Amino acid sequence: MESNQQPLPRPLSLYIHVPFCRALCYYCGCNKIVTRSQDTVNNYLDYLYREIAMHGRLYASDRFVEQVHIGGGTPTYLAPELLEELMDMVAQAFHFAPPSKVQMSIEVDPRTVTPEQAAQLVGIGFNRISLGVQDLNPVVQKAVNREQTAEQIEGIVEAVRKAGVNTVSFDLMYGLPHQTVDTFAETLEEVIRLKPDSISLYNYAHMPDRVPSQRLISADTLPESDVKLEIFSLAHRELSKAGYLYLGMDHFVLPGEPLAQAYADGSIQRNFQGYSTHGDCDIIGMGVSAISRVDGCFAQNSSDIQDYRTLVDKGLLPVNRGYELNSDDMLRSEVIQSIMCQGEVNLRDIAAHYGLIWEQVFYSEYDRLRPFVNDGLVELTADGFRVTANGRYFLRPIAMIFDAWLQAPAISEMGLPKQATAGYSKVF
Repeated sequence: MESNQQPLPRPLSLYIHVPFCRALCYYCGCNKIVTRSQDTVNNYLDYLYREIAMHGRLYASDRFVEQVHIGGGTPTYLAPELLEELMDMVAQAFHFAPPSKVQMSIEVDPRTVTPEQAAQLVGIGFNRISLGVQDLNPVVQKAVNREQTAEQIEGIVEAVRKAGVNTVSFDLMYGLPHQTVDTFAETLEEVIRLKPDSISLYNYAHMPDRVPSQRLISADTLPESDVKLEIFSLAHRELSKAGYLYLGMDHFVLPGEPLAQAYADGSIQRNFQGYSTHGDCDIIGMGVSAISRVDGCFAQNSSDIQDYRTLVDKGLLPVNRGYELNSDDMLRSEVIQSIMCQGEVNLRDIAAHYGLIWEQVFYSEYDRLRPFVNDGLVELTADGFRVTANGRYFLRPIAMIFDAWLQAPAISEMGLPKQATAGYSKVF
């Protein structure tokens, strides 16, 4: 591959998609297969191992893996023994950096593992565990078909910490059916007591036309926009009081977390997996629907499992679409990265890097920043602009201004962007 020929080739970050779930969470828009058939799982793993081997042969021996993330679906649908087998296959195909430099993370559904099995994950080598918590209120959980107890989650947290895990992350979600400020306050109280190292607080987007399972959620049961904003404000206030740092883009971390340190020293980056301390890696996505980013090119595997199998049977990587960034995409991606990660953008320096004059390139974008300036969310500077403390809540709509693949974002009366088509800032 051309990326192998670079004087200092990038390290690798591996994403592996395990699509299987035992039950359907109604809110979920991820690529998933709801099944109880172990034969179906074993067949998929056979094809996944073949794809992993194909990728491994493409990368030179000095392309060291520094990061692995297993996502889904439900990765812990696989028993620990199968996850160990999977990681053995990965280790045979790729060259790894020293263990102290490798970040290995896995998404865990608390309903699918016992505390003992969770501890086994740490023994396999996973040093970051992400738990799908979403909400702890029984009424909310029943409405989205994801019922689990705080005791289940606590047992897993205690087990992995005792086993020596580095980081425990929680995924929470606001805007779910029957959610209120009071019920979410109770969820937050439990979460703060368990003190995960990192918290992602996602805004539920109700799009039943695009996500068929969301048709099982009645729109009448969803909280209004003002309630959602109040829930988010409550979360920010309570998590800040508990010592969490708000990075932006719905992400909170404790001060000792590597992400907090990277945020402080300006080295934090963001990709389609979220904020990262390994933003300089080429990302290799494996498994159905997985996305790769290598040397300015994006590619996505087929989302259809039969198409995926057919391509692998032909000895081909199961990619069904891709895109190579042009110079304008790269220019704008630097701006968007600066907005989302540093909150300050030197448009003059970024444009000069591409031999351009920033006042000419970003004339219309600079003008469209004015409403954010008037609302105290952005401050203009001699060379660009900076996002204010309040503006960090609106990083996404600010970034959307610089995304050439999007129409200009319309701002609602709450200051939140209306739904827009997919683009570079939306990927981030």
